[in-house]
Amino acid sequence: MPNLSPKSIALQTSLEESKRNANNAALSHWADIMSLTKYESQSATKSTYYHNGGYQKLEIIGRGDTNNDLIEDVIIVVHDYLEGGNYMNIRLLVLSVDRQNY
Repeated sequence: MPNLSPKSIALQTSLEESKRNANNAALSHWADIMSLTKYESQSATKSTYYHNGGYQKLEIIGRGDTNNDLIEDVIIVVHDYLEGGNYMNIRLLVLSVDRQNY
């Protein structure tokens, strides 16, 4: 999944890091930002992705055509965690495709 998913799913620890990644055209997928060390599936809609220094829990919480383009979108919640601390961030994302299927 990280090789196909947008870079916006990658763990973000600051607004500055998020902006830097968003503006870097060389980064297009989640895997371009961080490599995974482990993956665990809890169910068809929940999974945990581990990487150096932290991990992320993703869950599909909805589906539907949120932007009226006749293509089903996926709504996910992402929980970001850092190892060895108490940092946690929650993000809600709507994943869709554009006309070029990106």
